[in-house]
Amino acid sequence: MDEGSRRRSTITETPPSIDADTIACEISITTTIDHEVGNVVKCLKAGFSNIAVVCLDERHLEKIRAAVSGSLGAEVATRVSYYHPDQFVAHLQTFPPLPKTSGTSKIRRGFRVKRSSSKLTPEEQKQREDAAIRSIAEAVRRKAK
Repeated sequence: MDEGSRRRSTITETPPSIDADTIACEISITTTIDHEVGNVVKCLKAGFSNIAVVCLDERHLEKIRAAVSGSLGAEVATRVSYYHPDQFVAHLQTFPPLPKTSGTSKIRRGFRVKRSSSKLTPEEQKQREDAAIRSIAEAVRRKAK
């Protein structure tokens, strides 16, 4: 198991908070179909209502879709969406931006976590979002090679 798979598993087992807008992302690059179905099941057990499976290889993505539907049934499988990386980025861009928080403090797993955000103009915010999305898309493409 590679480092990314372990990290992803840990995240899906103990999500910080789950609401209707939270999406569990399963990125498939080299893992088997059975492994991906197991990760989708893990996300469902963790309480995620929306799961996105992202894969560069369209045939592999279709095999995962068929396996998830066959294993979990049609009703549960409707909670899982399947995307090519570019499609997923486009899907994420349809969501409204998160509201800005200023200097909040929360307790997470016994630790006090302080967050602060800088005030950005809408143009600066859009530039940062676009740069982050490009960076994620490039990383996914590099891993696929």
